[in-house]
Amino acid sequence: MKATIFVVDDTVSCRRPMERLLNAEGYSTRSATNGLEALDALQSFIPDLMLLDLAMPVMDGFEVLERLRGTPRWASLPVIVVTGETLRGAEPRARELGAREVFLKAKFSCDDLFASIRRELAASQPV
Repeated sequence: MKATIFVVDDTVSCRRPMERLLNAEGYSTRSATNGLEALDALQSFIPDLMLLDLAMPVMDGFEVLERLRGTPRWASLPVIVVTGETLRGAEPRARELGAREVFLKAKFSCDDLFASIRRELAASQPV
């Protein structure tokens, strides 16, 4: 069964190419354009992993992480942050809130991201 990756990003020019890349690697994808939309969607499904932007309208990625970790049903959902947010302190704060990895959109390689996705999916599978 294919792993489902939930892409949460308000920027269509980032979200759509990411979905295409993930689909080409054999993953199933769903997406949301902001944190509130993502949390609403999580009422009806639980993905295997979430790729999350931090800077979004309506509800940012930091609040999404807080809500995920505070809800038992979602607390163990692996989250990898892929963001353009370069403010000092953004990465440590995201990690404190439970992000497993943080990639900057301007600096990451697809190989590194896919290696992280594979690692997180393998770690979250029951033994």
